[in-house]
Amino acid sequence: PIYALEGAVAVAGTAMQWLRDNLQLATSATKLAHLAQSTQGDNGGVYFVPAFNGLFAPHWDASARGSIYGLTSYATKAHLCRAALEAVAFQLDDLLSSFDIRPKLLKVDGGMTVNADLLQFCADIMQITVMKPKNLETTAAGAALAASLSFFQDNKKYSLEYIRRSSWQLDQNFLPALADKARTHLKHKWQEAVARSRGWEIDILPTTQRSASSVASLVLLASEEQDNAQQYYRKRSTSLQHQPRYDHDSFFPFFRIISVASVLLLASSILVASGAGRRRGH
Repeated sequence: PIYALEGAVAVAGTAMQWLRDNLQLATSATKLAHLAQSTQGDNGGVYFVPAFNGLFAPHWDASARGSIYGLTSYATKAHLCRAALEAVAFQLDDLLSSFDIRPKLLKVDGGMTVNADLLQFCADIMQITVMKPKNLETTAAGAALAASLSFFQDNKKYSLEYIRRSSWQLDQNFLPALADKARTHLKHKWQEAVARSRGWEIDILPTTQRSASSVASLVLLASEEQDNAQQYYRKRSTSLQHQPRYDHDSFFPFFRIISVASVLLLASSILVASGAGRRRGH
């Protein structure tokens, strides 16, 4: 038997349409692709989470909204186009990471597969071989060929296997080429951007989920700030070779306790405020 795993992503290629029509960064998808290509693989530190209608699989968070992070005076519209393309690959990687199995090959089709930069970035982020066919409209062709089976029922050679072999032809393979350190950094920043985009449209969630979503975001941010501070002080201690040292490992458990206590105190304030709001509503 053959099984299929499906993942629903709300916004992928339509993010490019949004850049074209709503922001009017270019007059066509081709020009947007050229803008993205002009960055030579550099997103300028910009990350675009296209959660216009919330996050679908694997996050399933209706409170998330579209967000752009990492903007500086260095960023241009080309970097924003690049970030929108990268968001497609990041979302695909999120889907594959949620499966129990990790495929070695990924066959792609559709209009966006004409963009070689996108397919290469998919291969780099997901660490798998991406296969581009000669016929990019594989879905439409497969439906038509499958329908034609009813007209050739008497022909024993004309089968689904025959259609599969004859209709799909490889045009180009895209192999992973990104260094592990660079890939890990990009994926970490993407996950941070996704986490920050969640919980924005908080009023659409039940009260209990509102509090839980807020607390989860606070814990994530407190943990990241603690890790950053810990790395800073350890590097500083290493550089001060001629000064008295102290044991940082004994200090940071206390720092962790203070951070967690602050988050819990703030979380309790959120819960109290939520309860007060319900009583005023009644």
